[in-house]
Amino acid sequence: GSLLFNPYVGNMVGTLDMLIRKAGYYTMLCSFRNVEEVLSFQRNWQIDGSIMVLPHLEEITHGLVEQTQTPLVVMDRRYDDIAMNSVTLNDRRGGYLATKYLLERGHQRIGFACPGHLLDSFVLTERYMGYAEAHREYGLVPDNRWLFENYPQLEGGKRLGNELIEMEQRPTALVSTEDIMACGVVQTLIKARWKLPRDLSIVGFDDSAPAELITPALTTVRQDVRLKAEKAFEMMLEAIRNDDRRINRFFELDVSITERDSVARL
Repeated sequence: GSLLFNPYVGNMVGTLDMLIRKAGYYTMLCSFRNVEEVLSFQRNWQIDGSIMVLPHLEEITHGLVEQTQTPLVVMDRRYDDIAMNSVTLNDRRGGYLATKYLLERGHQRIGFACPGHLLDSFVLTERYMGYAEAHREYGLVPDNRWLFENYPQLEGGKRLGNELIEMEQRPTALVSTEDIMACGVVQTLIKARWKLPRDLSIVGFDDSAPAELITPALTTVRQDVRLKAEKAFEMMLEAIRNDDRRINRFFELDVSITERDSVARL
């Protein structure tokens, strides 16, 4: 399905659109498969500036940063070898806080679930590194049986829920790198008459609207989407006004835990 159905993406794009229109510009959405598609789009539509909301594969993202003809701000990616504008989240700390929250409540068999493959995503890798770091602090090693990759969005979460039901040796808790995926897991397990969080504790990521609407309400890692959008737009506006696509600016947002009802103490 469309990534705009993802609550985080929809919220981010909607917030950016409001900021962009308020400043007297127009928003154009563009999905792409390679660098040339973006460069062609920039030329043909005489784009003033671009914000990359979801970074692509490494070689494509890096190539675009190198070759862009207009001011560009990249979210959730930072390269030290090239001047760029980027707004990122402390994703490693997010993965760490989610895992530590579970460890502090007695969980040791903790799974890690993500919508894509770790090796394809800087963000997911950083969140996993935080998850592993928290394990090390407690003298534990993550169990690869409970690394669940490529379960995107609500349907991916439902698929993961069904797989958890069939597992003989299950984790007692799960760190999900997306709220919407965690909601899919919860829906499936509740339908199967599991008692949550007694039978499985779960921590999400983003603190998006579905986290409050699901039962039990989701404990989750909060990121400030509005602040993230504002910082990205401020960077782009400054680059446009200075006519400089090579300003080297970096802003990293912190994260926190929003505590609700989806984690049990053991």
